[in-house]
Amino acid sequence: MKLPPRFLRALFAAYCLTLALGAHAAIDPALIKPLGGDDPDARIEAVNKIAALVNADAQKVLNALNDETLYVRPNGEILIIEDDKAYDPVTGSAVAPVPSDVDGVTVNNRLRAVVEGALSGLKLFSPVRAIRAAAATDLLNDANPAQVPLINKALEKENDPTIRDTLQQAVATANLLAPDPVI
Repeated sequence: MKLPPRFLRALFAAYCLTLALGAHAAIDPALIKPLGGDDPDARIEAVNKIAALVNADAQKVLNALNDETLYVRPNGEILIIEDDKAYDPVTGSAVAPVPSDVDGVTVNNRLRAVVEGALSGLKLFSPVRAIRAAAATDLLNDANPAQVPLINKALEKENDPTIRDTLQQAVATANLLAPDPVI
């Protein structure tokens, strides 16, 4: 039995897609590793770098931090554990069974504020104009120099002149608050 060339091409494409999806790393391990450490500045820097990815995996990690469902194993592996299900944000795969040697990642008030700001910043990429406008206004009112890269990414994609204006003001305000203001 000879298979038609169209079928073989489709089968090959499906195989390549499967390989590509299997090789997908959700978040670079170097970005996520500091979240399980003890250095508060490194953890804050990691949150800002993860937020700058502006993708669903970043959203999952930041939500897990915010909801206190992010855990670290003794070997430094970071997991999201919700409802007796574990997920590895580095590989993008489920982990079963749920490991028993995990400790919750501690989220102090300083880190929580950064996580909430990052989650707010991700709203800048919503397809809904009202959500983007509200997020831009929130960032302007609570300007943070660490969020400038995220705001600049949003500026690259934003077409609404009013929101662009607000984002430019947020960048200017954040730069004024920076230890070394950009001139």
